[in-house]
Parts: sequence; C-alpha cells; structure tokens
Amino acid sequence: MMIANDMNAVHAIIKEAIKAPSQALLAFDVDMTLTVPNHPACFYPNMKKYGLALKSFLFFKWMLRQLSKVEWDQALTLAMQMSGQQLVEADTPAVIKSLQKQGIKTIAFTASLTGCLEGLGKIEEKRFQDLAALDFDFRAAFPQQKILLNEIPAYNRSNSIYDKGILYANGGEKGRNKGAVLVAFLRKVDWKPAQVVMVDDVPKNLKQIKQALAAFDPTIQFVGIEYTGAKTHAPQSIGKRELMAYWSGAVAQIKQAN
Repeated sequence: MMIANDMNAVHAIIKEAIKAPSQALLAFDVDMTLTVPNHPACFYPNMKKYGLALKSFLFFKWMLRQLSKVEWDQALTLAMQMSGQQLVEADTPAVIKSLQKQGIKTIAFTASLTGCLEGLGKIEEKRFQDLAALDFDFRAAFPQQKILLNEIPAYNRSNSIYDKGILYANGGEKGRNKGAVLVAFLRKVDWKPAQVVMVDDVPKNLKQIKQALAAFDPTIQFVGIEYTGAKTHAPQSIGKRELMAYWSGAVAQIKQAN
C-alpha cells in the first residue's frame, strides 16, 4: 500500500500499477477523497483544530444514551452531506475520465449509509446528484445499474447496494466493512479482476479490502492507495462556536426525526 498527497500522484501510481486495463477494477472513496462537504465545519483541518470538543460532544451524547449507534451514523451522514459537496482538487474529474477512457472499470466506493434520511431524502440519489454536479459519472463501469447486496447484514433499515456506479458499504463496519462489501459485489457481478486498486483516505478500509480479497481469491493483486489530499483542504476557517453549532444542529435534527 502507498500514500499519495494529491491526485497527480494517485494517477501516476495507477498508471504504473495497471498493466491490463480490461482486467482491473479501480475504486475511489468519495468523502475526503473525491469530495469534501461545502461547510467549513467538515473540513479536516478545522475538525482537527477543535477535535477534542467535537469528539467529547459526540461521545458523551452516545454514552449518555442520547444517541444510539445508528443515530450517531445518521448524524454523521447528515452533517457530511447536507451542505452539498465540493472537489478536493479541481483536476480530479479529468484524472478519472482519462482512466475510464483506458477501459478500466472505475467505480465510486463509499462507506455511506443507504436508504432515506431526514434532511437528505434518498441518500443514494443525493450522492449520485452531488457527484454528477461535479462531473463524475461511474455508470459505465458495469451494465447493472442497481444491485442489492442482501447477503450483507442490513443496517439503518437498509442494505449495502451498488447504484449507478457507486458502491455503498452502508456504514462500513463489522460485517459491512468495505472488504466484505466489495467481495459480495464481485460475487454478484460474477467477475474476478486480475487487479483491484482502491483509493481511500482511511488506511483501515484498505487493509480490510486487502484481507477480504486475499481470502476470496489470492490471485487478485491488490493495490491500496492512501489519499491524504483532503487532510490539508480548508479553504475557509471557522470558529469553535460555529463548528459546534453545525454539528449539534445535525444531531438535533436526527433526534427530532427519530
């Protein structure tokens, strides 16, 4: 597994790694890889700056049973998506299009929840529209436009799913981790690629995919790329009070809806 600080570095690694484009699967994480939320309360550097206060707020809400685990994930999903999305790097859509033109099956792969959520509506439709608005389109990767992965444990009254080029791990934990979901997807489409390349900002996701693919078919070569570009992306600063108000507002909206 390798680290890339920007999409040019990602592109260089992929070009070097993939020798047979038609036999490779390329997957890009969405949040903090392709895009970041529009609101400065969700920029990595800003959250890190006030990380102690933010973690304490969310942790104590959970520990005091004011938030269930599902509500925690719902609040996180709402906070990260309700403001809309912007590119981490302006060149990313062009990089992905150039890879798609080489015949590489290229998908988006997110840990995002699926189903309906107060304030967002249908999460899959919101995600697709936000990516399309930023000039991303992954629909050509596979002829199937919707695949329900019902062998993966349900969560949030919904399932992991592949929808219009985007694979959703529906929380991405335990039996829904990205490795398990990817293998379930490959079984559904009845395909064993020679290579899988995953670009993600979370090293744990890359490790889980590597382990799951090795158990599924050890002949599949895995290339994991940890993308760190979003960790320095903060075009707008924010004060502690405003940041906490944004996150507490998302939590309150979820609690009211439930």
